[in-house]
Amino acid sequence: MLVTLKELVQVAYKSDYAIPAFNIHTYEDAVAIVKGAEEMRSPVILMASPSAIRHLGIRIAACIMNELAENAKVPVVSHLDHATDLD
Repeated sequence: MLVTLKELVQVAYKSDYAIPAFNIHTYEDAVAIVKGAEEMRSPVILMASPSAIRHLGIRIAACIMNELAENAKVPVVSHLDHATDLD
């Protein structure tokens, strides 16, 4: 399920747990991360770094992360990591 970082952090803070966050570089990375999170029944943050954006393109990276998040059995955040501008 796709959730916002704010929603996830609020729950984690109240429940006193950390949220794992992983940078993706390929579709296969993202699938493996979400699958692992589901197996562990853990929320997760999927992050696309600037190098991943250069490799995949912003639209493809966003589509990968959002589609996997929307269909996940656990809360998943889609996050653009270390962005310096909106372009």
